[in-house]
Amino acid sequence: MLWRLDNGELTGVVLTAMFPRRDRPELNASIAAINAKLAAYADGQSVRYLDINERLVDSRGVLREEMSEDGLHLSLAAYGVWAEALQPIFAERLGAPAERDLAPPPTGNPAGR
Repeated sequence: MLWRLDNGELTGVVLTAMFPRRDRPELNASIAAINAKLAAYADGQSVRYLDINERLVDSRGVLREEMSEDGLHLSLAAYGVWAEALQPIFAERLGAPAERDLAPPPTGNPAGR
């Protein structure tokens, strides 16, 4: 995610860790190494790093069934975890949420239609 001023100047970035896989667990060590490199870019101010993987995985370090139906793509529950983790960052950058939410209702997972 990027934040830009009205004039287009970049003011902030949120890097999200790559998610581990259940369908190809042999890739998870490489994913962890990539995440370590991503984390090194974060300065805690203009570049933030967000890693929610601990909340998505089981004891083997692979995506839990409820977090991914196919072991690769996130489920609606996983997106909820991600959104919850982003809320404090958004509040810090954008201020408190409005008293009334004017966003349209969520459309849900298109794959479920």
